[in-house]
Amino acid sequence: MNNKYSFTIITMTDDSNVKGGLPFGQSLAQKVSIDTDVFSNNLNLFLVSFNQVLEKQPRSIGNGFSIDEVELNLAVNVSGGIELIGKADIGVQSAIKVKLKREKSNESE
Repeated sequence: MNNKYSFTIITMTDDSNVKGGLPFGQSLAQKVSIDTDVFSNNLNLFLVSFNQVLEKQPRSIGNGFSIDEVELNLAVNVSGGIELIGKADIGVQSAIKVKLKREKSNESE
C-alpha cells in the first residue's frame, strides 16, 4: 500500500484454508485492509461513471413529477473496488448508502 491510511472490511470467503477467519455458515469471515487512496479513487470512478447514466435521465417524468433523489447501495470488494448491489440471496449483506440529490436549478430566479 502506498498510503499510510487504511480501513478494515470484513468479507466472506469460501476458502476453508483462510487462517484467522471466523466460521460463518459454510463461509468464513475474513478481515481485509483497504488503502484509503485506492478506495477513494474507485469510489470516484464509480460515481463519475454512474453520473453518465443520470445525465441521460429526464428532469421531469411527467404529470408534474420528477426524480429528486437516487439512493444506491454499494459494496466494497476485497481489492477496494466499488460494486452496485443488486438482489442478493445470501444471508448477510452490508452496504454503503449513497444518496444523490439534484441540485436546485436557477429557473426560479
